[in-house]
Amino acid sequence: MSIQNVIEKEALEVPLDYIILAGISQGCATAIYTLLGGNIQLGGFIGLSGWLPRGIEAVERMEVNEEALKTPVFLFHSKDDEVVPAAYGELLREGLDQLRMVVEWHSYEDGRHWVNEPKGVNDMTAFITKATQG
Repeated sequence: MSIQNVIEKEALEVPLDYIILAGISQGCATAIYTLLGGNIQLGGFIGLSGWLPRGIEAVERMEVNEEALKTPVFLFHSKDDEVVPAAYGELLREGLDQLRMVVEWHSYEDGRHWVNEPKGVNDMTAFITKATQG
């Protein structure tokens, strides 16, 4: 079952504006392509330590639906990430900015290839609260 199918099935029970698609690392990369390739606006997107595979050029060649572009985005990356360089996260942010998505970007000094605690957890919680309360 594809991620898009899971979202569609979930939307039968939960309104789309309460569904937040999220991913870390490769999961973030997969999730952003799922979002951009979908035809729905979700409550939000959270990407941690992610990147944009094949760069913005690949996204520019995609048929990106306008509804998907309305999904609010929260991206965060730790500067000491030893797996995915923080610069890759910044390129993801820049690519989504070019698509005119609303992106909330956070960069943390530490947290490695995970979530900065407690600030990153608090920032993510605030985003989820704001995204689901409209």
